[in-house]
Amino acid sequence: MTGRREDAPQPSAARMPAPGGVASGGLGADGRGLIAAIACIALFGVAQGMTHPLFAIRLELSGWSSGMIGLSGAMVALAALTLAPLMPRMIRRVGLPAFLTGGAILSAAILLLFPLTDDYWAWLALRYVHGAAATALFVGSEVWIVAGAEPGARGRVVGLYATVLSLGFAMGPLIVTGVGFAGPAPFLACAALSLICLAPLLTAWNAAPRAHDDDVATIPPWRFLRTDPTVLGAVILFGVVEFGVMALLPVWGVKAGMERDAATFLVTVLVLGNVALQIPLGALADKANRRALLVFCALTCVAAAALLPLLAGTVWPLWAALFVWGGLAAGLYTVALIELGARYSGATLISANAAVIVAYGVGALLGPLVVGAAMDVIEPHGLSVALAGLSAVYLAVALARARRATRARAAAEAR
Repeated sequence: MTGRREDAPQPSAARMPAPGGVASGGLGADGRGLIAAIACIALFGVAQGMTHPLFAIRLELSGWSSGMIGLSGAMVALAALTLAPLMPRMIRRVGLPAFLTGGAILSAAILLLFPLTDDYWAWLALRYVHGAAATALFVGSEVWIVAGAEPGARGRVVGLYATVLSLGFAMGPLIVTGVGFAGPAPFLACAALSLICLAPLLTAWNAAPRAHDDDVATIPPWRFLRTDPTVLGAVILFGVVEFGVMALLPVWGVKAGMERDAATFLVTVLVLGNVALQIPLGALADKANRRALLVFCALTCVAAAALLPLLAGTVWPLWAALFVWGGLAAGLYTVALIELGARYSGATLISANAAVIVAYGVGALLGPLVVGAAMDVIEPHGLSVALAGLSAVYLAVALARARRATRARAAAEAR
């Protein structure tokens, strides 16, 4: 692979070139490309945020069990795991704008098919294909954003991306509640948003970063687990925390004695932390040691998860812990993207971003399964035990890698 190894220092890496020159403010080109990519994925995030409660409620109203509803949701993660490795080659062949356009059109087309059948197994297949379209949009937009930002401002740009994407996800459930869950209307609304997200791309079609012709061949995403375990491990942990907590935190709250509305509000507090802290974390990642920042985020995840049983009978202390947990757990993903952007460029960066989506899919599959099983064994605080334990495992790996890097630098200086 091109780019530096994980145990090397953190230099500024050469970037995929953005046509049109370089502008001030760290946006690259004249800023149109990055603004277009962020706006595109933010609008699609709204549509994606609508689909999660929409599918869950429609299946529940049809009488399907929680397990079968969970299997339906797992199709999105399965699509990411199986198809993200193929996407770097597709991006190199057709270019980022056309790749994103194809993903958005496929998403809209599949959404229009859901109202045509009530067959559960047909819905599983459709959700897999829709997950493929969503994966394409996330891989393509993140490549554009990470590659297009200037090195000195990459953290702030990625933090902005994470913030607006979180806002889009948060708006989705509110919109689908207003539209309603019955009939074809919510699917039409989701499809329309999937197409509307193309509008920003049309204003910056020629501003997309492009790989050099002499870039290395596509690299299998799994290889990055060997060369960048700290970075991809952070993404896996974020996927575990996000999907495990989002799915089961309200259940934990109810079993801990809260009213249902109060337990559901805990997820809102978690998302607010995600929204509020990504830009500050991104700015910090531009200046601080990113390896140390990942360790700090993981340590916070361990502490927050371990504290939940002690805070179950409180209000403001529990909200404060969840706010910080949500922000720094999402910070694992934000800092990981920034770090990969500093390490790699060109086609290798495209493969690295695909590896990020695969790692996120692993976490998304593991999270609900592990946390749910732990809560069955240790009710209700299995959630805390599982997430504190998994966070501690990642923390131990990150600290071991940091010590190895320190020893390698000391040995190099001694020579």
